[in-house]
Amino acid sequence: PLGAFRAERAKGLTLVLPPEPPKGWSPAELVDRIALVIESHRGSVPVFARMDLPGAGRVAVRLGPDYTVTPSDAFIADLREVIEAPPVVTAEPRAAVG
Repeated sequence: PLGAFRAERAKGLTLVLPPEPPKGWSPAELVDRIALVIESHRGSVPVFARMDLPGAGRVAVRLGPDYTVTPSDAFIADLREVIEAPPVVTAEPRAAVG
């Protein structure tokens, strides 16, 4: 299945964060919810976070070494309950810029 292929080939995973937290959450609540999803799917793939800031450009950061995942179908499904945009899985350990 695609999930197994993704988990096997992924070298990086970029979370595309919305400029404003969804569902009326505070920024801290959004971060806490994302952290819970990551902690539930620990693995070896580094995670990056990218945000487009209207009028200010784009920022991308690599999360710390405690925040690595297995990009399984279950991880993607859990993450999409928190942020609508699916993560971008890359074949290189870097943030997706596109």
